[in-house]
Amino acid sequence: MNSSVSGLCITKLDVLDGLDTIRICVGYRVNGEVTPEPPLSARGYAGIEPVYEELPGWPESTVGVTTYQGCRSMRAATRAPAEPGQRCLST
Repeated sequence: MNSSVSGLCITKLDVLDGLDTIRICVGYRVNGEVTPEPPLSARGYAGIEPVYEELPGWPESTVGVTTYQGCRSMRAATRAPAEPGQRCLST
């Protein structure tokens, strides 16, 4: 699936400050099979299980940070390379 995403905007990042690990849903287990996309219908959600990847958290505060370069450990956890399309960060 190609969604043509060219940038990323992360908001409310500060609510994750201080967590040891951050769980990110990376797929869904549907009838024993893992798929990256959720079911298309609301009925399909009854039997699914989220598949999580655990990433390291960060100890420092991100309050007031507006660039990925401003918080090194957060950047590693969010896998945010310093690319031109990824410019928006807000706490």
